[in-house]
Amino acid sequence: MVNSFAQGAAALKAGKQIRYVGPGGPTSFDAYHDSTGLFQVDRYSANGSVKVAANLSSAQLRALGL
Repeated sequence: MVNSFAQGAAALKAGKQIRYVGPGGPTSFDAYHDSTGLFQVDRYSANGSVKVAANLSSAQLRALGL
């Protein structure tokens, strides 16, 4: 289990498999190197409030070439 890019890069360079646990909790990746679940697009106002603008699946992002 790794918690940063540096830890993950070092473990992969050493030939180990990794499981990334980021600020939102564990992240699992599929055969396309996508994480499961939705990606949230947020808008921020001048006062700092957040509004969800959209939710996109990994399949939708893949279709966009992202």
